[in-house]
Amino acid sequence: MNRLLLPVLLFVVATGCGDKQPDAVTDSAGLTEVVVVGTQPFITDMPEGYTPGHLRALLDRIQPDLIAIEAATNVSRPMATAPYECRHVTIPWAREHDIPVVAVGVLEKDYGPQIEAMKTGLRAEGRDAAFEIIEEQLQRRLNGMGRSIDALNTDDWQQAWRTYHDQLHRLVGADTPWEVWNERVTRKLRKLCEDNPGKRIAVVFGAGHTYYFHDALAELESVRVKSTNALLPLSNSDVDRHTTRLDYLKALRPLNTAAVSPEALLHCEHLLRHLKGLPDMALDYRLFEGKLQLHAGHHQQALNAFDGLAESAADAISQFDGRHRIVDGARLGAVLALRADGRPREAAKRLRIVLADSQIAPEVRQFAQEMLNQIADTSLTSAGLSR
Repeated sequence: MNRLLLPVLLFVVATGCGDKQPDAVTDSAGLTEVVVVGTQPFITDMPEGYTPGHLRALLDRIQPDLIAIEAATNVSRPMATAPYECRHVTIPWAREHDIPVVAVGVLEKDYGPQIEAMKTGLRAEGRDAAFEIIEEQLQRRLNGMGRSIDALNTDDWQQAWRTYHDQLHRLVGADTPWEVWNERVTRKLRKLCEDNPGKRIAVVFGAGHTYYFHDALAELESVRVKSTNALLPLSNSDVDRHTTRLDYLKALRPLNTAAVSPEALLHCEHLLRHLKGLPDMALDYRLFEGKLQLHAGHHQQALNAFDGLAESAADAISQFDGRHRIVDGARLGAVLALRADGRPREAAKRLRIVLADSQIAPEVRQFAQEMLNQIADTSLTSAGLSR
């Protein structure tokens, strides 16, 4: 993920996938082969053109011996720092195929302050306008390409980022914090290649970084960097074959947030239809249907859906995360519906019932208590204003 320019998470409609079937990457005697795969944030939300099915199909086509991922190596729990799509797509795919996953990322706590210091320096020198122009040029180029798996792995995409950082380097007059960070990762990738001669390594990273790794590794005589673009496009049948029911369920993640844009809400409504009528998904379908109604402003319909589900879900665990009870989601959903409908006293009463349940998970208890505190604070404020 680019650490200078905030990514614009657009659901861009990609051009149609063809049926071209390129050959899989083949070994060359003595050479370590590397395929650098660019990803975008939250492909798990199933945006058009780059979904979990796309990434799995591509990994299946690459057939790597091991996968290098964007998880930090300088922390005690590397996988906890892996990007969302890495934790939910790449790592499970590797585990299913018994392929080792190697963390090569770096967690730089001072990165943010370093970037701000760089920007402050540019402003002090009167070069902030030039910086904004460079950023705008990059975003314009990227927006013209889209965010499909094909777009993020083209030479044009790589060149856009290469040009951007070359210009930024010249403007700053030194290595930027972004370059320093990527060089630290590149050193780990070089070592990984040296330790795995003759193997095929897939490097799966945010697409803003991939050109840097591609260029650096291509300089090594013992490494052959293969073009990811040569393995694309993927056929629609390949993508469908690698798309699961859980993909559609996990793609409803935005409905768990406090606010959803109208476009994202329509997208979730479309995804939810894929789960309708599936017996093994029936309870989760009803839970997220209630959340959809809640975000759509249909408070009473959402309340009815949540109450009916709370009565029938028993102790079933949601397949969304495999940890939380569906009944707890339904109860909290009902509370949110009551609050949105302007009925705080009923919401508070429901929350006390939830908190009295000894089986609720600690994080559910904490959330319920926070909501109860908010309702109490709001009531006290309202009472004070009415005096």
